[in-house]
Amino acid sequence: MEEKIIHKLFPSPVFQFKVKDFNNLNSHLSNYIYDLKKNDEPGIKRSNVNGWHSKNFKVEKDNVPYNFIKSIHEHIKEVIAEKFGWKYIPDKVGISEIWAIINKKGTFNKSHNHPGSYLSAAYYVKAPENCGNIHFYDPNEIKKFNSPPIEKLTEL
Repeated sequence: MEEKIIHKLFPSPVFQFKVKDFNNLNSHLSNYIYDLKKNDEPGIKRSNVNGWHSKNFKVEKDNVPYNFIKSIHEHIKEVIAEKFGWKYIPDKVGISEIWAIINKKGTFNKSHNHPGSYLSAAYYVKAPENCGNIHFYDPNEIKKFNSPPIEKLTEL
């Protein structure tokens, strides 16, 4: 029998981590985000469809967004240095934008990308059981314009 080999030449990995002390962190983030929404009810429009999208967070020493970034930093470092094998230079690692989204039943975010970013992340502060789901699409641009219909989702 002929052996069949699949060469995965251009993978797009998606990493998943559980953040330490996430219950406490999520409590602070939830309060921070709902305060933002209370003070800016319209929010901004980006990829959100009928959901609320905050303006970019102001990251200042020891505020909630700053503490969140500190709590995920070890994971960012691991992905950069260990998973991808890139040279880790702490002064060159930064977060260009950070914001919040509140989606309720019937609201969602359209497929989008984050140009100019080496890494992007989604962090769930609050999500009830069996609510929504996130889909990732192949970032190969040409496939968005020319590919057969998808019958079933597979690893490839």
